[in-house]
Amino acid sequence: MKSAFAIFLLILLLFSAQSLAESYDQYKVPTHLEDAIVFTFENGDTISFQAAEKCLLWEREGQAVAVVSQENYEYLNDTVRVIQLKNGQYGVLMRENAFGESCRIEYWIWAEQSMDKIGTWESKSFAYCDKGFLLFDSENHILLYDCYANELWRGDFNEEKEYRPYLLRMRSIEDWICSLYIRNESGQHYACIRVVNGQIAWHRQFDSLESSIFRFLPLKDGWTVIALSRNDGKYSPIKILILDQKGNVHTEYEISSERKLLVEASLLLEADDGAVLIYGSAVSNRQKVYLVWKLQFYAQSGVCSWDVRNCEYHGDYSPGPTVGTTQQVHEAPVFVRLRPADGSNAPAVRIPFEKLPVVTERYLRKR
Repeated sequence: MKSAFAIFLLILLLFSAQSLAESYDQYKVPTHLEDAIVFTFENGDTISFQAAEKCLLWEREGQAVAVVSQENYEYLNDTVRVIQLKNGQYGVLMRENAFGESCRIEYWIWAEQSMDKIGTWESKSFAYCDKGFLLFDSENHILLYDCYANELWRGDFNEEKEYRPYLLRMRSIEDWICSLYIRNESGQHYACIRVVNGQIAWHRQFDSLESSIFRFLPLKDGWTVIALSRNDGKYSPIKILILDQKGNVHTEYEISSERKLLVEASLLLEADDGAVLIYGSAVSNRQKVYLVWKLQFYAQSGVCSWDVRNCEYHGDYSPGPTVGTTQQVHEAPVFVRLRPADGSNAPAVRIPFEKLPVVTERYLRKR
């Protein structure tokens, strides 16, 4: 009797593993679209960077309007960003795929029959929105441009000594946020600065010992979410700070591991209803634990929910999860990306977060 029951359990487990592997198969991404970055616009046009073909494709109602190739545009790569202009034109930001203190940024205006270069900058970081873009130049000035590359604002932070630009994030052309890495008499810090209508709304510093990975999200109501984590290999917790319109900390969350997992926050989004969504992963190759998680909350009310999913090895796919979305973050579903375990060119899979099994065991702690 026991033997028969054991056989039944084994068959059940095999069937479950097979059905899950089959469910992974339905999320296979065609190889030529695997690394594609797609921009979808209100007029129905789509523009996508096709990594396999090394080109930027403009389509309308499923038909190609125009295409530009990496052969003719040196800086055309997966960092490209596209802004919709008037009269059926688009602004295209291209960034040199290089490491170091700065890289070259080019801005082009793309019409159906032409591609015209508007400007070139040496920049340490840049951000964009639907009406313009923002960058640090080689002299550490912050430059704000509209979508035709007309300069709208120029600023610097001369009160800071030996600062280095770190990140930029735009809410709109009037509302954006930047972070700086600062070395001065009091030590090493990160500074987070929010600028509204050309005026500094608030300026806050964080000890660099608190964080080596710094992510932030400006919210539409003037509040800000910051995720601090340390890339030290010591299973350090993640801190989530919610700042009000004056830059004061309103609420703080901490996410840590009870099982020595490496925890990181990789994606911060704001939903149309004002909910903040933070996605991340928690992994341990030694323990063969591969989790992805979502923290959802409303900044001012404090209403919060917590969701952990399992993303362990199945079939031919690598267990190392990557949480991502497309460029249109307000509309696109969040997916977990798995690549083939053997490093082959077989299709990767993008599994919607909600399709992964829920984890009830306490691997992670939120407080």
